[in-house]
Amino acid sequence: MPVRSSIHWKPLRDSHYVVASLEPGQGGRRQLFVKQATLVQVQQLVRGAHAQPALGLLLGRRWECPITETSYLSIESLAEGGVAPDESSLEAAMGVLVARFRSRDGLERVGWYVGAPSLEQRALARTHAAVHTAWFPEPWQSTLVVADGGAAGAFYLHDTMAMRWFQSPFYEELEPSKKTPATKATSVSWPNYLTADTVAPLPVRPQAEAKAVTAVPLPRRPAIVQRASSVTVATTGRADRAAARPAGPSIGRLAARAIGSSLAHLRGALRSAPKSLWTLLHHASSRSGHAIAQRAPAVRASFARAGKSMASGASTMARASLGRLARARAASSRLLEEGAVRGRAASARAAHAATQKAEAVRAAAARRQAEAARAAAARREMEAARAAAAREAAAAREAEAARVAAARREAEAARVAAARREAEAARVEAVRREAEAAQAAAARREVEAAQAAAAREHAEATRVAARRQADALAREQAELAHRNAEAARPPVDVPIGVPAIAERTTRSRSAPAARPASNGTATPPSAPVPAAMAPAVDLEDTAASDPPFRFLALASRDGFALITNSQTSDQSDFWLLEDPDSGMLLTVVTSDLGVREAVLHYNLRTDDEGRFQRTPPEYRDLGSRTIYARESVVEGLRARVRRLRATGRLVREWKVTPPIELPHPRSDGG
Repeated sequence: MPVRSSIHWKPLRDSHYVVASLEPGQGGRRQLFVKQATLVQVQQLVRGAHAQPALGLLLGRRWECPITETSYLSIESLAEGGVAPDESSLEAAMGVLVARFRSRDGLERVGWYVGAPSLEQRALARTHAAVHTAWFPEPWQSTLVVADGGAAGAFYLHDTMAMRWFQSPFYEELEPSKKTPATKATSVSWPNYLTADTVAPLPVRPQAEAKAVTAVPLPRRPAIVQRASSVTVATTGRADRAAARPAGPSIGRLAARAIGSSLAHLRGALRSAPKSLWTLLHHASSRSGHAIAQRAPAVRASFARAGKSMASGASTMARASLGRLARARAASSRLLEEGAVRGRAASARAAHAATQKAEAVRAAAARRQAEAARAAAARREMEAARAAAAREAAAAREAEAARVAAARREAEAARVAAARREAEAARVEAVRREAEAAQAAAARREVEAAQAAAAREHAEATRVAARRQADALAREQAELAHRNAEAARPPVDVPIGVPAIAERTTRSRSAPAARPASNGTATPPSAPVPAAMAPAVDLEDTAASDPPFRFLALASRDGFALITNSQTSDQSDFWLLEDPDSGMLLTVVTSDLGVREAVLHYNLRTDDEGRFQRTPPEYRDLGSRTIYARESVVEGLRARVRRLRATGRLVREWKVTPPIELPHPRSDGG
C-alpha cells in the first residue's frame, strides 16, 4: 500500500468507522486511496457547476497488499457526467451514465461523486442514498459528496450490520517522488477531516480554473411536429397549372383573386385547428400567394400577346374569344370550387393527422410514465425487500450473538463454579493435610522431646559418672605426681594450674584417637576422661584467657560430651566433643598455657535465600534447605550454643557432612 506517499485523513465528528473496522473482514469494505489529481478534478467540476448538482463515476482498481494482507481500493480516475437539472433527476442521470460507461485500462466503477449545496453531519442524504443503493450494491463502493463549492466534502460508506451510513477515512495519494517530503502538499481543506501528517495547501496553478460543465443528455419526450407542407405544395401546384392556361388579362386577375379568396376561406376554416398547425398553414399560404404573385406578370404578358393576335384576326375570333372567355369563367369557377373543396379536405386531413399524432404522443408518454412508475415501484419493493432481508439478517446475527454470549456466560459460570468447587476441595484437602501435618509434627515433637529427655538423662548420668571417675583418677595422679616431684626436686613454689598440666603430660599417649565419620559421628575411646576436664570454677561463659581444663569443663556443663582426644604434629592437644541432642560438634585445640582454637560445627535449616546462596554448593542441601556452618567460639561458647538451640532449626541428623579438618594453631603460640 502506498502509505508513505499519502496523507491519511480521518473523520473528525463521526467515529463509527472504528466500530465498523472491528467487523469480520471489515464487512466487505476496503481502505480508500484517492489520487490527488482526481480530488482536484472533482472539486473543479463541482465549482464549475455552480448551483446545479454535478455528478460522475469514480473509476479505480481493487488491490490486496502482499505484506499486510490488507484489502484496499485505489481511485485513479473519473468519468464526467455533467450536471443534472435538479436533485430529483439524479437517479435517471446516473442510469444514463452507467449504461454509457465502458471499462477502459482495466478500471471499474468503484463509486460516484455528486455536488451538493451543503454537507450532512453524519448520514448521507436520502436522495444520494437512493441513487447509491440502486446503482452501487457492493459494500466497498463509496459515495463522494462535495459541498459548498469544494470547501467541504466526505467519502461515505454503508454499514449493513448497523444499518447506517458513516464518513470513511481515506488516503490522499500524492504524485510519486524519489524522496518523501517533510511537509506534504494537500488539495483537501475540508473542516470535517483531520490528519496527523504535516501538510500545506496545494499551490493553485493559473490554468486550474473551474471549467464549465455540460448538462447530462437525459431522455426526453419527443415534440409534436405538425406538418402541412403537403397541403401547401398541392395547392400551389394546382394554382400554377391553372395560371398557365391561356387567357386574357382579366382572366389572370380573376384567377389570382379566386385563389386568394380560396386561401382566405381556407385560413378561416383552419382557425379552429391547433395554433401550431394554423401557424404552419399561414406560412404555407403566404409562400403560395407569393409564388402566384411572382407568376402573374408572365401570365399577363401571355394574355396580351394572345389578345393582339386575336384582335388582328377577325370578328369571328372575337366571338370565339367570347366563347372561350365564357368557358374560362366556367373553368375558373370550377377550379375555385374544386380548390376550396380540396383545401378544406386537406386542412381536415392535416388536422386529423395532427390530432392522431398528438394522441399517439400522449399515449406513448402515458405508457412511459406508467412504465417509469412500475419500475420505481419495483425498485422500491426491491429496496424494501433488501431492507427487510438486511433487518432479518441483522436480527438473526443479533440472536446468534446473544445465543453465543449466553452460552459463553453459562460456560463461564460453569467454569467458575467448577473452579470454586475445586478451590473448596483443595482448601479442605489443605486443611486436612495441615491438620495431619500438625498432628504428625506434634507427635514427632513429643517423640523427639521424649528422646531428648532420655538422651539428656543418659548424658547427665554419663557425665556424672565420668566426673566422678575423673575426679578420683585426678586425685590419684595428682598425689602420685606430687610425691614424685617432691622426691626428685627440692620443694619450690608451684603456680596454680601447673598440676593439671603435669597430669596431662603423665597420661598415656597410647590411647587410640577417634575420627569423625562422614555423618559427623564418632565412637568414643575407652580411655579415661583426662584430668584437664576436672571441675573448675563455674563461671557464666568461656573467655580467651581461660585455661584448657576450665574451657572443657564449661563445655561439658553445657551438654557437650567428649568423643576423642589426640595430639597434633606441633605437640598440641585436639579435643572432639558432641552435643547429642542438637547434633553440634565442638573441636578444641589447646596448649599447656591455654586454648588456641575452638570451632563449633553444626547443620542448620534456613529460609534466608541470601545466606543459602552465599553458602558454597558442597556445604548445602537443596531439598531440605540445610547448610553446614562453623564458627569460632573461644569466647562466649555457652551463649552462642543457647542462641542456636533457641532457633529450633538445628538438624540433629546431619544432611551435609563435609570432612572436618584439624584447626591450624594460631601464629601467636598462645
